[in-house]
Parts: sequence; structure tokens; C-alpha cells
Amino acid sequence: MFCTQLQCGYEQNCIPGFSENPAEFKDYLTKYHMLDKAPVDLSHLPRPRIAPLDKGSGGLMNMITMSFGYAIQVSPLHTLMLYNAMANNGKMMKPYLVNSISQGGIAVKQFEPTVLDNQLVNESVVKAARESLEAVITEGTGKNVFKNMPFPVAGKTGTAHVSDAGITYGHGVYQASFVGYFPADAPQYSVIVVIRSKPRAAVHYGGTLAGPVFKEVALRLYAAYVQPKLPRPFEIAKDSSNYFFAGQTDALRQVYSKLGWSWSDSSGNANYAMVTGRKQQTVAKPVVIKHSVVPDLKGMALRDALYLLESMGAKVAVKGKGKVKQQSLAPGTAMVKGTSIVLELGS
Repeated sequence: MFCTQLQCGYEQNCIPGFSENPAEFKDYLTKYHMLDKAPVDLSHLPRPRIAPLDKGSGGLMNMITMSFGYAIQVSPLHTLMLYNAMANNGKMMKPYLVNSISQGGIAVKQFEPTVLDNQLVNESVVKAARESLEAVITEGTGKNVFKNMPFPVAGKTGTAHVSDAGITYGHGVYQASFVGYFPADAPQYSVIVVIRSKPRAAVHYGGTLAGPVFKEVALRLYAAYVQPKLPRPFEIAKDSSNYFFAGQTDALRQVYSKLGWSWSDSSGNANYAMVTGRKQQTVAKPVVIKHSVVPDLKGMALRDALYLLESMGAKVAVKGKGKVKQQSLAPGTAMVKGTSIVLELGS
């Protein structure tokens, strides 16, 4: 016998248990829309399936194993819909694939967001679920994959031993999944990744197989649609001296030595440095380059700036001549392969 108070999400006394009343367990699956046909406008979609729930057919064990992914078959969209409800503070939305249908360039049918349940469970359950999903990333099975993410993620890894469609447990096939949402503190996107492994694959866990795919998708979506876009190019404060230079440290040293200029070199072993004038003294300081974020390119020659950005996989557009005066993305912005950035040059 086991308690249902946590699962149901209602303020009430703990009832005897699903083992004595398996129909009630099924009622909750129905309430959460886990037994409905996938709610998208596609035909020939199979309905979810569950193992028998009555005592004579191993119902108690089936209900227990359902809690970690066995004895029930639902589509990835069903799972995503439930996680999306947690990201949406308990409001479950009906997913849809098409915004509108047009004929001859005129919209004849428009599809709008539809609410399936305004409050799927009470707020305390939502809060507990969200905290647990965030802990998976900060302390649990997603910790290594999502380390040093530029935004918080919430989600859950899943690893299931597959037995269906001619495949038995003896074949060693696994289904790895990761489902969650981001940014965790203000969710805007929910994503699910499901990958079926090859037989006896060395890497088959949700955290190591599906998690990295989720991470790549999340980084690209965040850079393209979530990260705040400035109305005008980011402009660094004006130079406080007559000149400001940045570039490869060894090249700067050669230039200053060749010209016989006096300066204070505090760049150490850094590969890149910036030179500024302070109180009639020229000082070189190190520039820290992290390949996961946009660097501060102010004062760099185009050659150095292009080398840095293209080595990070960025797409670069250039305006003007001279050294970098402005850049379209602020230093510290998350950098992923394919990110576009515009450099404005000047004297």
C-alpha cells in the first residue's frame, strides 16, 4: 500500500492507496491526459498503452514500475506536455503544429493556444516538481552535461531498457531521453530528446546520450530567440586616452619595442592584451578569452578579431576600416557555432 497525496496534488487526507483502488490511479493518468490520443492534428496516431492495473494481473507492481518508465507507453509529446505544464506553473496547454491554413494567400483557418487545464495540480506540487527538476541539473544526473551553461536549465534524464517490436531485454537496446525547459527561472522553451541506442552500446544513458543533444538545441534556441536583443549595436564607452589597442600580446610587444614607446606590461602570459593610457602612463593588461562567450574586441585589428571569432565558429560581417570600435553582441554573450556578429571599424 502506498500513499497518493504527493501524486494527486490536492489538499486532503492521505487516502488508503492505489493498491486498494487501482481505478483511482487510472483516473489520475486520465486527468493528466496521459491516456488521451496525442493532442495534435495528425491522423493514425496510436493511443497510449498501460499494463493491467488490477490485483490479479500484477497491478501493484505495474503501478510501481510506471513511476520510472516501464509498464506504460506514451508518446514523447505526452511527456513533453506534462513537463511544459510544470514550466507553465501548472497550466497544461494543448500542443499544435500549424498556426494557420491559407488558401490563395488568404488565411482560412487560424489556430490559437488552447488550455487543457488551468491548474493541473496545486502550486505546492508545482514548486516541489520544479525544484526537483532544477536539482537534477545542479546536483544530479545532468550535472556534468550542463556544467557552465550560460542560463539555468530544469529537466530529467531517463534510461529505459527496451522490449518491444521484436526486441527483447537480451538485445541490450536502451531508450535514452532528456526532457526539460529553459531558462529554469523564467521558462520560454520546453524540449524533449529521445534516442534509441544500438544493441549493447557503451553510451546509452539519458544523461550522456540525450542530454548533450538537448544542450545543443537549448544553446541555439537561447542565442536566437531568448537572449535579449539590443535595439542598436552594443557600444563600449569612449576611450579615455588618445589611443586604445588590443591584440596578440607578442605582436603588441614587438610594435612597442620597434617604436621605442615606453609602457608598463602587466599582461603576463596571456595570449591577448589591451593597451590603455592612464594618467600619462601606458599600461598593457591581459584579455581573458573564453570560447563559450563573445570576447571584448574593442581596439583589436580586424585580423585578430576575425581569427578569434571564426575560431569560435561565428559568422562575421565587417563595416568600415581601422580597429574595432563597436560590436553587435556585448562581451559575455553566449557564443555557439553559427552565431552572427557585426564589427564596426574606425580610427
